[in-house]
Amino acid sequence: MDESTYMVNVLCMTYNQASFIEDAFNAFTMQQTTFPFVCTIIDDASNDGEQNVIKTYLKEHFDPVDQSTVSPSDTPDYHFLFARHKTHPNCYFAVYFLNYNHFGTAVLQQRKLRYAAEWFEKSKYIAFCEGDDFWTDPRKLDKQVVFLGTSLKLLYVAEPNQVIDKRTIALH
Repeated sequence: MDESTYMVNVLCMTYNQASFIEDAFNAFTMQQTTFPFVCTIIDDASNDGEQNVIKTYLKEHFDPVDQSTVSPSDTPDYHFLFARHKTHPNCYFAVYFLNYNHFGTAVLQQRKLRYAAEWFEKSKYIAFCEGDDFWTDPRKLDKQVVFLGTSLKLLYVAEPNQVIDKRTIALH
């Protein structure tokens, strides 16, 4: 697996998506893989209760990992938690709870990417899923890793998606 610690880094940038974030997390944790993956979650100082939803989810489904084994630590910019899923030993969450919103300027937005950069370096592949999105296929990551591994020329994989809004959900 090269020198990567994780086969895939799932980057999840989120802000004020308390109503949806648990669906995204359930989609990450349902992934059936034979390889380790880390979900880097960056909450951009949500003010809708999302940080509490994330903390509750972590408490219910994850065990904290000794943070001395990972280099990020709390700073004036964020509070950091690193945990391993209780029943899915290949699934890790690296969560940054930003102390203030980083949306305002390009400098602050770039800072968010620097937080995730360390996890990119520890991973062979990067997947993206925003906090108000979720995956429905429990083998999504596995299929994409196999597919990317079969071609030396492929740089990325995209797949069809379906847009579902609140009204559509209410109709069902």
